[in-house]
Amino acid sequence: FSITVRLKDAPPDLDLQLALELIEDVDGDDAGRVAYADDGGEGDTEELYYGGSTGFDDSGTYLVVVSAADGASCEAGYEVEILTGE
Repeated sequence: FSITVRLKDAPPDLDLQLALELIEDVDGDDAGRVAYADDGGEGDTEELYYGGSTGFDDSGTYLVVVSAADGASCEAGYEVEILTGE
């Protein structure tokens, strides 16, 4: 199990950050943030990876959160790519 989220084509005056939250696990609980990325600067690509937890059922509902760390509004266009794997 894995999830990779890539944020691409951010405007040159916008520093975006990514978070991945497990909002409902197999027991119906909110596990909160499981991964976070804020490595790039304005206009840079961000990528986060979550490989799950050993001995834990990672099934559930996940939420990708994109927010501005610095710069202009998040209303400008960008691309989010979500990849899943075994």
